[in-house]
Parts: sequence; C-alpha cells; structure tokens
Amino acid sequence: MKTTLKAFMLAKLVFASSVCVFAQTNINTLKIKNVNELREFFKYTGKTIPIISGHRGGTVKGFPE
Repeated sequence: MKTTLKAFMLAKLVFASSVCVFAQTNINTLKIKNVNELREFFKYTGKTIPIISGHRGGTVKGFPE
C-alpha cells in the first residue's frame, strides 16, 4: 500500500513539474501603430474580438488597492 502511494505521489510530482516546462512563452499583444489603427480596432463591427480589462483600484480611500 505504501509503495503504491509513493509511486502515485511521485507520478503526480513528475506530471506537475512537466507542466511548468511547457508554460506559455509568447505574449499576446496587439500591434497597433497609430491613432487611426487604434480607432479602427475599437470600431464596432460585430465580428471583433472581445476586450477584457481588469483593474485593481487605486489610492482612493475606501476602494481596494
């Protein structure tokens, strides 16, 4: 029983370690060169990619950091 548990834990550790090796290496960025391209990017067409934004707040008292 202990040997099986040790083997399972070892396999789990090896798998968890291998996931880190295949981490994402490229950065997803938008290549916008000027204001006109920026306006064109944000123009609604119904076929555009969704924009997801996150913000953690600021230095205003009562709001999260």
